[in-house]
Amino acid sequence: MSEKKKEETKVNIVRSLAPKIIKDAKELKRIKPYLDSLKSGIEAKGVTNIAVTGDYGSGKSTVLATFQDRNQNYEYINVSLASFKEEDKTPFNSVDDKGKLKKILDIDRLLELSILQQIFYHVEPKEIPDSRFKRIKSISNKKLKAFALGSVIWLVSFAVLFIYEGLEKFLT
Repeated sequence: MSEKKKEETKVNIVRSLAPKIIKDAKELKRIKPYLDSLKSGIEAKGVTNIAVTGDYGSGKSTVLATFQDRNQNYEYINVSLASFKEEDKTPFNSVDDKGKLKKILDIDRLLELSILQQIFYHVEPKEIPDSRFKRIKSISNKKLKAFALGSVIWLVSFAVLFIYEGLEKFLT
């Protein structure tokens, strides 16, 4: 194979950054320290949350997916605090061009809100009836057809009642 062909082949190789479950013994050996740390964190007394951080594509989701696959005896809720928006580089408490003090963002509150929303979306709404986080509910076709039929019957009944009474008053 010519040098140019080898170079083109190398350029055309695309690695997926999507999470995967690692089964290969060599790759498992490489992430074993992370899997062990997760296991010891879960089994430690007093630990209620575990955060996994790292750069985009560093393997966080792959480690978690592999751990979950190998430890199915635990219950998991995955919460992501990823942000793909361009960050506002304005420092806190800065003054804008009109001399007004900019609003200070409460980062802790925003993080808590994001975490709570993601946890609530993993739970059935009936389990948290007093929550202010509401979801869009999907209505089954059967319920939609029943509602449409009931509405038509009600409208026809309403029309017949008033038209009939109106006709009766008109005729007498």
